[in-house]
Amino acid sequence: MVLMPGADPSLITDPVARKKYEEDIAANDEKLANIRRQTILRRIESDLAEGAVGAICSHYRAMRSKDALRNAVNELISAPERKTTLLDVIEKLD
Repeated sequence: MVLMPGADPSLITDPVARKKYEEDIAANDEKLANIRRQTILRRIESDLAEGAVGAICSHYRAMRSKDALRNAVNELISAPERKTTLLDVIEKLD
C-alpha cells in the first residue's frame, strides 16, 4: 500500500511497518526542529554581529584607542571567525 506523505500511521495495518513509519515521522520532525533552531540562531548571530560592530565603532569614537578595542576582542571573543571579523572592523576604523 502506498500512502501520501504525512498520512496517519493508523492507516498502516502492518505493525512493523507502522512502527517504522512512526519512527521516520519522529526523525523528520526532529530534523525540521533542528533546521528551525539553526535558522533562529543564524538570525540572532547576525543581529549580534551587527550590534558588536556598532558598539566597536561607537566606543572607538569615544576612546580613540584601537589597542584597547583589540585587547577587548582578543580577551572576550572566543570564536575565531567572529574574532577575525571584529578585528578587521577595528583595523578599518579611522
